[in-house]
Amino acid sequence: FTKTMASLDERIQVVEDNIKLYNNALNAATSPEERKGIIGLLAQSTKRITGLEEERRAAQQAAAAIAPAAPAQQAISVPEDVPFTITMDECVRFEFPDNNCPEDKLVGLDDVIEEALEIVMEGLSDETSAFHRVPPLAITRLARGGKTTALVKLFDAIKNRPLNGEKVNVLIISFNGYGDFKPLPGETQTNALIRNIVRQLVDPNIDQTKILCTAESLDKHIGDSPFVLLIDELNQLHNPVDRDAAQLLQDLFLKKKNRYVVFTSHYRMNIDPKAVNDIVSASDPGVKSISLPVSTDLETLRKMPRCASINAATVALYGGIP
Repeated sequence: FTKTMASLDERIQVVEDNIKLYNNALNAATSPEERKGIIGLLAQSTKRITGLEEERRAAQQAAAAIAPAAPAQQAISVPEDVPFTITMDECVRFEFPDNNCPEDKLVGLDDVIEEALEIVMEGLSDETSAFHRVPPLAITRLARGGKTTALVKLFDAIKNRPLNGEKVNVLIISFNGYGDFKPLPGETQTNALIRNIVRQLVDPNIDQTKILCTAESLDKHIGDSPFVLLIDELNQLHNPVDRDAAQLLQDLFLKKKNRYVVFTSHYRMNIDPKAVNDIVSASDPGVKSISLPVSTDLETLRKMPRCASINAATVALYGGIP
């Protein structure tokens, strides 16, 4: 099973690399026929990745099924067994090792963060009704495209932007390996989401793999103050998320005033429980989106770390993604 999963990981990486090349080619395409062909290749590759991820998940489940049973462990119920010890306004973002680009070397990110911040503030003031659903904000781009950096900067910006004179609380979780979080074998997507949030709100010395918490307890702890949940690479939890996980995100972070959710993903995703399996287009009214920076300015790009000798061909190869 280990060899199978390693092989699947390699195949997924190859397809992701191909998608990046196709996107670069799409940016450079000049004729409608050429663009149509490349879009077809992108669609095939995206479908292929979904299939490979399903294969990997099945292999993981099969491996777990034949693995020796672990000794029974007592679950830790929050807040009954372990109380919440961190208030929402005390949440801090964990450091991202790859986020090592100096502030003054980031390309074009200020305008993107300001645009995202306006959407967040608007979402916090909005409220779902029988005739209107509050759409989440999605930031999508392929791997190594700056999604996590943008989310980190958005965290800081939200911390410094009050809503109607009231401080906005914000918490960031990641399914990309940062913070050492991994869904447990057999764990539901809903429980994984809750556990990933709650582990930042309780004693860090407890065994975080045994945390159990209800949505009601989490909701009560978040309280009435403005709150934004930032999720890094939601697609790593699952693409698409299942209806229960989507319902949780809707109920806790989109249906209520003073709550909002922003997520990053490699692909466009929908977290509407009634439409999680639908293809999401760039103009889908159920999801707001913003474009991460693209630049072809050599002088600006050469100021980035390890980019002093970059040339126009390299910029074209990577589609202008800083």
